[in-house]
Amino acid sequence: MPQTPEVKELTVQEFHLFKNKEALIKFERENRMRVLSAPLSTFEKFIHKYRNIVGEDLPYATAINQPAPIQRSKSEQKRVNPKDNNYGVQFRTIKKQVPVRRRVDGELKTIFEEREVTEGYIADDGYWEVRFQPKASPTDPNEVDLSVNGLCLHIQRDVPVILPGPFLECADNGTYPVYIQLPNQPRKVTGYRMHFPYIVLRRCTREEYEEGLNEGNRLTAEARRLEEMAS
Repeated sequence: MPQTPEVKELTVQEFHLFKNKEALIKFERENRMRVLSAPLSTFEKFIHKYRNIVGEDLPYATAINQPAPIQRSKSEQKRVNPKDNNYGVQFRTIKKQVPVRRRVDGELKTIFEEREVTEGYIADDGYWEVRFQPKASPTDPNEVDLSVNGLCLHIQRDVPVILPGPFLECADNGTYPVYIQLPNQPRKVTGYRMHFPYIVLRRCTREEYEEGLNEGNRLTAEARRLEEMAS
């Protein structure tokens, strides 16, 4: 999988002089990923600038209504980023009964032998509350579907959800190429964009994730029951 190039951080100087509505709308569309990944203070200033010039809020403007983040040291801030913490995945060596093929009395048979194996697992705090970006175009799916090791999560956009780190890694690796086409030249890949961009809100625990998952499953089952009754 190609590595997603780093996005240049958005600065206030790039948009604070905008006075034309159409120009600001175009700038937001072309730099949406940079806006969403900007520092909170820059993000808030852009939202306010957009509201004053365009006269309405952006769909993802509700993200600034989250409680003010707790002030943390640089090392603590780094641990909040799932990428910098290996998405909460840790590894351990355990003894495990492993099936192997052996010749016994002249016949090949499957027997179990105890061996040391290294396996990955999600740490108790390897979960994050995130908010997925609203639909950027009419062709985007209404919800976000992420699958890891056979487990598929159906996720709403633009609402806080708690996910295990591996599902965020899945979202980070789900990219598509962006091309540029110049006259009389073959098109070239200029970079890659995520299918499902998201904002990290905070780090969570396994208990919070399981509580949210159970509630989400209950609501989904109730919605399906009501659909079956109506049909």
